Amino acid sequence: MKSSTGSNAQTIGELADLLGRFRYVELALFEIVGRAVVNTSVSERCVALSGASHAHAYRAELIERRFLVSVGLPHVISSTRAPSTEHQRLLEALRLLDARALIAQLALVWYPSMLDAYRVRLLCCSEASDRPIRRMLGRLIYDLGSIQSEILEVHDVSCLIPEG
Repeated sequence: MKSSTGSNAQTIGELADLLGRFRYVELALFEIVGRAVVNTSVSERCVALSGASHAHAYRAELIERRFLVSVGLPHVISSTRAPSTEHQRLLEALRLLDARALIAQLALVWYPSMLDAYRVRLLCCSEASDRPIRRMLGRLIYDLGSIQSEILEVHDVSCLIPEG
C-alpha cells in the first residue's frame, strides 16, 4: 500500500484515515451484533453474539488508542467514518439478518475480510517507525481470529452462506 509520499510509510493524516475506517467497522459491528443478542432466544447464539460484540468494542478501543493527539492532527471522531458507501450498505444489510445468519456472515464473510485488511496493513508497516501500530494490528488479528475460531467450533454456519 503506497502512501501519497510514494513509499509504504504513511503520513499521520493517512494513518488517521485508515485507523478511523477500521474503527468505524468495529464500532458498527459492535452495535449491530450487540443489538442481535437481545433478539435471539437460542442461548448458544446469544453467547456467541455477546462475545463477538464485546470483542468489537475492545478492538475499536485498541484502534482509538493509536490515534496521535496534538493540535492540528486529525481527531479520532472526525476520522471515524465508513470505508465506503458500499460498506455502509453492507452493514445496513447485516441489521436485517436473524442471529443464525448474522453469525454466518460474520464468521465466513466479514471476519475473513477484516483479517485480510489488518494483515495487509501489518505487512506495510515499517519495522522501525510503526512498532505501536504493528503491535495493535497483531492484537486485532489475534483477537478477531480467536472469536472467528470460537464461532466456527460451536456453530455449523457453512450451509448458511449462499454460493456466488
